Amino acid sequence: MNSSQKNQSIILCGFKSSGKSYLGQKLAETLELPFVDTDDLMEKLYWEQTNIRKSCKEIYQELGEEEFRNLENLSISQNQWKSPCVCATGGGSLVKEQNVESLKEIGFLVDLDASKDVILSRLGYQLKSSPLLFKKFESLWEERRQQYLQLSDETLKIVDESEGKSLFQLIKIWIKKQ
Repeated sequence: MNSSQKNQSIILCGFKSSGKSYLGQKLAETLELPFVDTDDLMEKLYWEQTNIRKSCKEIYQELGEEEFRNLENLSISQNQWKSPCVCATGGGSLVKEQNVESLKEIGFLVDLDASKDVILSRLGYQLKSSPLLFKKFESLWEERRQQYLQLSDETLKIVDESEGKSLFQLIKIWIKKQ
């Protein structure tokens, strides 16, 4: 490993509800590193531009997919966080190639490859109410899963709710990359 690879950030990517923010916070505490969530960065940037506080979900509903992804790209490309850190990305952050490039400049991507069953157990209440929403979930999960697997530097399978096991595996990945 060359010296430019040392002290990189660990950037967690994966599908919605794969555990990026939760495990990211736990990992940051364990490693005594700053924690950054790109969703928080995007909400902050939106607030700075509009002087209105909204959640990512609300911003997405207002702006639509394309403008939301543009705002996400702007918040990521600014790289306003200290490296090394633990960074959790939004579920669609890797959709734009520029985001992948910006993120890889500061660290390495770890895909939290949560099984469909794990995601369903976490999102089930939202998906059970609509067969159309469930069908959309399945196709989006397959599409995005392939992106995460292709673009990430490491993959961590999340097959159950074992926080300790996942955290231990993330620490092992971090050590290997240092």
